[in-house]
Amino acid sequence: MLIHYIKGHILKISLSPRKILVTSSCGIGVEFFCTADSQLEENQEGEFFLSPIIRENSCTYFGFLSSNKKDLFELLNQVKGLGPKLSLQILEGHSCEEVLCQIKKENTNFFKQISGIGPKVSAQIILDLKKKAEKSFISESTFSKESIDLQKSRSEEEEVFLALISLGKSSKEAEFLLQEYKKNHSQKASPSEILRGILQSTLVS
Repeated sequence: MLIHYIKGHILKISLSPRKILVTSSCGIGVEFFCTADSQLEENQEGEFFLSPIIRENSCTYFGFLSSNKKDLFELLNQVKGLGPKLSLQILEGHSCEEVLCQIKKENTNFFKQISGIGPKVSAQIILDLKKKAEKSFISESTFSKESIDLQKSRSEEEEVFLALISLGKSSKEAEFLLQEYKKNHSQKASPSEILRGILQSTLVS
């Protein structure tokens, strides 16, 4: 199961390229690429929206401080010839609003100034994304607090699921235990509290 959100302790920050290793309260660790302009330090607490990029034999994560930036990254990554690392470079030091504004203006020079992006790919970005940018897909109404909270909730469940797998449970067992816990507990709980509750219930039974 892939992870799309993690909240936890920043254990390590590597430079060139910038990568961050975060460990959650459940003991799940995720390392991901992020923009260098993110003002983060080791031993801080943080929350990140993750975009997994799957290749034949690997899964690489890219992390963002906002859901908006993650979604714009995924949109850029769909452009032919761009790829995840160049998509990340576009977002380096630029807000979502600024990038969308340049797409709406059909400003290919904005993208050509980024190392690795030439005239052909710059034109492709405008061609593929201009209509989507004009619809302003990134807005407060699209990403309401409720929708972001739902995304966090689903990702926290994924975190517990992966923790159960690491403890030797099969995928089927982990899914069953998680659903049973949800049926019997309506109160909001952190991933570590959910995991503790599940483990205690299995000891009792």
